[in-house]
Amino acid sequence: MPTLGQGIRSKIREVANAPGIEITDLYEAMELVRSGKDINYQGANSKVDIDKNGDVV
Repeated sequence: MPTLGQGIRSKIREVANAPGIEITDLYEAMELVRSGKDINYQGANSKVDIDKNGDVV
C-alpha cells in the first residue's frame, strides 16, 4: 500500500525536489499529483530538498 512508510519513502524525493510546480499547500499538492502534475513541495515553513540518502539539504 503506497500510504505506508516504504511507499511514502520511495516517493518523497519526487515530490520534495525540483522539477515541478512549487507548492506549499498539502491539499493542493495532492490534487496536482493525482492529476499527473509534477510538484516541488516546499513545506509549511521553508523550502526543503532531500538528497539521495533521504537527508534534508
